[in-house]
Amino acid sequence: MDINYTNHSLKRMQQRGISKQAVEHILKYGEIFYDGHGAKVFFINKKNRNLLPSGIEAKDLKKIEKQLNAYVVKGTDGSLITVGHSYRRRRN
Repeated sequence: MDINYTNHSLKRMQQRGISKQAVEHILKYGEIFYDGHGAKVFFINKKNRNLLPSGIEAKDLKKIEKQLNAYVVKGTDGSLITVGHSYRRRRN
């Protein structure tokens, strides 16, 4: 998966302990929520966690499991704007 990371997003990933592998899984299997300004917010809820492929090794899944409680914001140009940890329940 080709992801265009901004400097801001890379800095936030490093500060918040979210790996590129976790971001890829969130973008690939996550649910989309529109922020109302053109950006898309991706996150994985309980339903989507069950959709994670069984091909992921148990040790890899265990390593990124806590990181999957995060959200990823993708801008209108397709670049990754920021990432963060989800503390609130999302409703559509």
